[in-house]
Amino acid sequence: MTWQTKKLEVLCDVFADGDWIEKKDQSQEGIRLIQTGNIGSGYFKDRGEKARYISEKTFHRLNCTEILPDDCLVSRLPDPVGRACIIPETGEKMITAVDCTIIRFKNETLPRWFVNYSLSHEYQNQINKEVGGSTRQRISRANLGQIEIPLPTLTEQKRIVKKLDEVFEKVATAKENAEKNLRNSKELFESYLQSVFANPGKDWEEKKIKEIGITQTGLTPKTAIKKYYGNFVPFITPADIDISGDGSLQSANKYTNSI
Repeated sequence: MTWQTKKLEVLCDVFADGDWIEKKDQSQEGIRLIQTGNIGSGYFKDRGEKARYISEKTFHRLNCTEILPDDCLVSRLPDPVGRACIIPETGEKMITAVDCTIIRFKNETLPRWFVNYSLSHEYQNQINKEVGGSTRQRISRANLGQIEIPLPTLTEQKRIVKKLDEVFEKVATAKENAEKNLRNSKELFESYLQSVFANPGKDWEEKKIKEIGITQTGLTPKTAIKKYYGNFVPFITPADIDISGDGSLQSANKYTNSI
C-alpha cells in the first residue's frame, strides 16, 4: 500500500514559533524557557543546570505560548538544522524560544512518528534544500512547513514506532555494554601499569630523561607573520595531544609553510 505524503504544516493544530525572550525578561525561577540547546536529534536534552526562566507576569506581558508534554519542538538553527524532539512531562510550566517551532499534531499523526522521520536522510535532505543565511544556517518556519512527511495509517505508524523503539533500546543497551567493557579494560590496564612501576625489579636503573634521549623545547613561528603558516608541515601544539586520555596525538590544527 502506497503511503500518502502531506506538508508538515497541514498536519498540525499548532504550528508556531516560540517567543522572543531577551535577557532582561528572564528571572531566577518561574516558567521555564526551553531553547535550541534543549533539542537533541530525536530526544529532549534537559540541561537543568543551565535552565532559564521567566516570571508569570512576563509570560502574560509578552503574551507567550505555553508548550505542553507531547508537543514536538523543531530547532530552526544548527546543528543540525531541523532536529526535533518531544517535550516530556517535567512538572514545570514551559515556553520556548523564537528559534524553535512548536508542533502540536492533529490526531492522524503520532509525535513519535514525526520525530523518527526527522532522523532520516530523506528528511534532512529536504531541510538542507531549504536552509539559508549568510553567517549562520537556518530554516524559516514557512519553509519548514513545506517539508513533505510520509503518512501511513495511524495503526501502521504505531506498529513502526514500536518496532523502532525496540531497535533503539537494543542499540542503547549494546552501546552501554561496549562503553562498560572499554572502561573495565582501561581500568585493568591502568592497574597493571601502576603495579609494574610501583614494584621495580632489582636490576632496574633510574635515569633522568635527558640521560636517555635528546630533549628540547619547540618553537612557535610568529602568528603575526602570515607567510610562516600554510599547509606543508604539521605544527603540533598541546591542544593536539590527548592529555586526559592516553597521551596520543589527535590531529594537527595548524600547519606551517614550506619556508
